[in-house]
Amino acid sequence: MIRKSKYARRHRDSKYLAWIRSLPCVLCGRRPSEAAHLGVRTFGQKCTDRETGPLCAWDHRLGPTHTTDLEDDSGSITG
Repeated sequence: MIRKSKYARRHRDSKYLAWIRSLPCVLCGRRPSEAAHLGVRTFGQKCTDRETGPLCAWDHRLGPTHTTDLEDDSGSITG
């Protein structure tokens, strides 16, 4: 039996990411936007591609402290 690592590669979805990039930034409405991984993971692991949102380059660089306005008490993205 082959055991799967708990650090196995995350699921990638390039078509979904392309669609996310076609949307305006959720914070300011600017274009172009980037697919920002907004899910929370431990030890620096990235979340799946389905847990992304469109952010312009400026808002994406501001980091997690800036995007907390989008999260409700459970940490889920709202809006």
